[in-house]
Amino acid sequence: MEFYIEKNKVLGIVDQHIGVDNARIKVMGYFDNEEKFKKFNNAEIIKIFPMEGYIFEPSFFKNKYLKNFNEGDLIEFLATPNPEAKGTHLFRILDYYAKNIKTEEKIFELQNVKLKIHEIDLTKAEIVDRDYSGDFYGLFEDYVIGKLRIHNGRITPMMSKEVKKWPKSNCEIIEFESNHWLLKKPSDGYILLDAMDKSQLFEWFREKLQIINKSVVKELDEKTKWRTLLPEIIGNSTDEVTKLNSIRLKRVESNLDNFNFLVEDIKLFTQISEKLNQTYNSALERHKTELRQEYADEIEELKKDKEIEKKTLEGLLSKISIEIAHKNKEIASLNDEIAARNAELEHLTQNKERILSDFSIIQEVLGNRNSTGRVEEQNQEESFVIETVAPNQNEIQITQKDKFLARLKYFLNQQNINSSLANKLIPVCASCRGIFLKKIELGLAFIEACGNSKYIIQQVEPDWLHFKDLWKNGLGAIWKSSYENPDILHFLILEDVNLASPECYMRPLLDCMYGIRKQIPFAKTAYPNNLRILATKISSEEPKIGLPLYDKTFKNWGAVGFIGDLEIPDGQYNSIVEGYLDVKAFLSFKSDEPIEDYSTKFIDDYKVLFDYLR
Repeated sequence: MEFYIEKNKVLGIVDQHIGVDNARIKVMGYFDNEEKFKKFNNAEIIKIFPMEGYIFEPSFFKNKYLKNFNEGDLIEFLATPNPEAKGTHLFRILDYYAKNIKTEEKIFELQNVKLKIHEIDLTKAEIVDRDYSGDFYGLFEDYVIGKLRIHNGRITPMMSKEVKKWPKSNCEIIEFESNHWLLKKPSDGYILLDAMDKSQLFEWFREKLQIINKSVVKELDEKTKWRTLLPEIIGNSTDEVTKLNSIRLKRVESNLDNFNFLVEDIKLFTQISEKLNQTYNSALERHKTELRQEYADEIEELKKDKEIEKKTLEGLLSKISIEIAHKNKEIASLNDEIAARNAELEHLTQNKERILSDFSIIQEVLGNRNSTGRVEEQNQEESFVIETVAPNQNEIQITQKDKFLARLKYFLNQQNINSSLANKLIPVCASCRGIFLKKIELGLAFIEACGNSKYIIQQVEPDWLHFKDLWKNGLGAIWKSSYENPDILHFLILEDVNLASPECYMRPLLDCMYGIRKQIPFAKTAYPNNLRILATKISSEEPKIGLPLYDKTFKNWGAVGFIGDLEIPDGQYNSIVEGYLDVKAFLSFKSDEPIEDYSTKFIDDYKVLFDYLR
């Protein structure tokens, strides 16, 4: 190989548009001193153009000296060392010399072709470019076939009824990915192929028979060996065509019983030769059998197609049914929400006098504010105490749920509460950040059972209007302690949570619990995983003391003790299990279900807790 950079023109393909206007060009070969194309092999191309046979040309698509190039173009250029290269892309285009190469002919890969040594079947042939119409060369296996023509998707020889076959290695072809370029139209070194279909072959055979004169017909009538006469007729051509006609004659002999003869032709041929008569009758019987089998197979295929179509339709119907069920579920959910809103409106309508009275109390509280807008602080002392439950020095850590369950049952009994509630209380407290309790004693029993916890008990005041009221009255202190003691469980017990409007004083806390807010105001930190809010409700019916509660406000909150008997039954006794619980073990007791699904287990408690659901 004699290749010289900056002397021999290189042939490449514009492979990729990189960045704004840069190009990566795949090198395929070069033109020698006689302008003959020489293709690089893999070893040569990697050695000359490391690492993968590409060059990089900056500003290729906007350079005023390099115009009208697109991805996929075949180009020739001169290469020169790239002074800015660092290990790869060692060359670029010299002096902006590059031009498009327009190939003389189109070439496409052929599909669904039957190729033999001297014949080709193009009846089902296809090319990938279904939109192309015109003349082209075909590429099939290791051969170039041509010249061909495609019109309305049908591929035929461009001229006559034969095509030429060249070895692919003798043709100048560029192949890259799925594209091909024919640099030079092939000429010598071909084999002529018969490209007739069966109908064309029959017409050719009839034309040759018509050349036979009457004396020959008479000889045929006398059962002369007519097959020996046909080669003499066929042989009156050039050597190349004679060879092709001999191939066609053999095809005629092998397909004689498959030709679609006219009635007159059949009668004539069967009269000429007894053998033809026997062949015809044999072929007729065979065709009958084949037709029966063909139609039987076709019917069977139709049955299979219908069965597949049936299953497809059944699948679609099933999918539609599922979608309808989902839509019905959505409609039912919307109807439930509408009913809940209507119940809220009805509740507000029925209790408007009491609500107005409650707001009059709030107005009186507001009236006690000084000129700075703040309530006169008669008592600056905190209204809460952080209480602690600490483990004994010799107590061991509890990691198993069954041991903590036994311990919790003991402390529930100490609060005169049915210990069967322990099975519900553990996963609810572990899974939900906020939990409603029928009695405060449920929360105290759980806190004592944990054995290593801090908690605040705070009664909600009727004049709490802002989140600051909740933060300054316990939430801020327990929040801070949760961060300072991450291995200890923390609880804020809010008694009579509905003495004021939770939608006002609890809103930032609720948003933080649901993930709407990432951080809590004042502290500017996320919700700690070792903190639980326990809440009790004051009556909102008879007597009507508290404000009504709505389930939409307390989404995904747990609820324990609102249904069933809380009182300890006679004879129930549980002994104490020593130990304490840390945060990691506590969180491991939560439900495996998503909280949205798990909260549906509280619907019966909700009906008692939220008045309007009844």
